Amino acid sequence: MSTTTTDLNEKSYAQLLGRTLPHVIRADQQCERLTDEVKRFDERERLSPEEKELAELLAVLIDEYVNSAAIRSGKRAHSRH
Repeated sequence: MSTTTTDLNEKSYAQLLGRTLPHVIRADQQCERLTDEVKRFDERERLSPEEKELAELLAVLIDEYVNSAAIRSGKRAHSRH
């Protein structure tokens, strides 16, 4: 389950967003960069609520890109969820 935005420290979350710069993914290289960010979070035992929220956002962006790329290529992607 996701945290609510009221549970987030806005300053900390803004710093994470500024460092990561998540956006709609339009190329494989962008997808790889954001996937690397998610992997960094996955390697850690404990994440702050802000880091959890960002990891979830990145996962949504990555899933959307993978699924839309599969549709464009005529293949069906399997979601991670």
